[in-house]
Amino acid sequence: MAAKLYEAGKLTLRQAAEMCQMKKWDFAEILIKYDVHYLDESAAEDLETFRHAHTG
Repeated sequence: MAAKLYEAGKLTLRQAAEMCQMKKWDFAEILIKYDVHYLDESAAEDLETFRHAHTG
């Protein structure tokens, strides 16, 4: 249900993961298996933060 709500744009990746009591990136891995694009705005921001933290 969370994946469908996420796919429909009703939940963010973080909200959908929390609904399933999962970490955001674990939930994203499940979405990949179902061919659901998961890079939403919050995930993009997290990725950018990660890049900056590891590049100095």
